[in-house]
Amino acid sequence: MEPSGIATIGVEFVELERFESELTNMARILEKDEKGEEFISWRNGYLTSIQNRTDEISPKIRVYGEWAHEKWATGGKTSAIQSVITAAGGENIIGDLDKYWIVLDPEAVMSKNPQVIFLACWSDMLGLTGYSIESPDKADAFLNDAYNRTGLKETDAAKDQRIFIIDAGGVLSSCRSFIATLDCAKRFYPEQFKDVNPEEVNREYFQNWIGVPYKGIWSYPQAI
Repeated sequence: MEPSGIATIGVEFVELERFESELTNMARILEKDEKGEEFISWRNGYLTSIQNRTDEISPKIRVYGEWAHEKWATGGKTSAIQSVITAAGGENIIGDLDKYWIVLDPEAVMSKNPQVIFLACWSDMLGLTGYSIESPDKADAFLNDAYNRTGLKETDAAKDQRIFIIDAGGVLSSCRSFIATLDCAKRFYPEQFKDVNPEEVNREYFQNWIGVPYKGIWSYPQAI
């Protein structure tokens, strides 16, 4: 578009660590600086609360996050999976690998023995989560298969019924990744987050920030 004199900018809004600077730049371009600052303040209030409640926890809970459309596909250091797990106070079981995307051997997951597992589902690929999903039946069946999958069923996460589904496009790697972080933190450390309701924060985002009715399934089962 350069020959036409059209300036362009690309932002990903994927990594939690880069979101604030990306949104600040976007708000400045759109001359919505005050609105951008207001949203960042609201968002950061939750992230700071999570950090304050999890900083002193040791050892951190071991977590495996999977891109659910491909079995054993996960993310290392530079991934959204890593960003959310770490910000929620957990330890990514392959967080030492400098990979955005990697497909693991099932034995690698079993050997790390995660205590919590989440399956990040893209709505257009699996149709388990998203704004238009009303019934949890498909998500429930998918989760049941995960609990019985060789390589997962041997883990502490499966034995303790701590596997869950979270929406990838709408929550995990987007402007709402802080809501996924809140959802994960409550599941990782339920005692520390008994007073937190991620679903209500998500509802507030829809109604107060983008001005549309709240509906859909964004994680399953809900973190209550």
